[in-house]
Amino acid sequence: MFVDTELLRAGGREASRAGTHTEQAAQHLSREPLPARMFGDFGAGEAFRVAVGVAHAHQMRNLLINNKILNGIGDHAQQAATAFHVTDDDNAAQLRAVRCDSGT
Repeated sequence: MFVDTELLRAGGREASRAGTHTEQAAQHLSREPLPARMFGDFGAGEAFRVAVGVAHAHQMRNLLINNKILNGIGDHAQQAATAFHVTDDDNAAQLRAVRCDSGT
């Protein structure tokens, strides 16, 4: 089986970069308050502000969850690339040892 470890590492870096973007988006959203009477000084305006606040909180949770997932994927891709590389080096060393010991 051939595994392109550099491509695997590149994918891991992209996943980590996407994780950073989700973290930045969550930080940006957390800085934006939803002030009272934002949509008017009447019941429907306040109800809409509350609904927007719920959606805002839900989006922030999703961004933070996605950040954790994407960074995890990035870390695991890097670890897998390292493991494949080490395994390949070990297997190559074992093959060289067999060739030297076989007397051919």
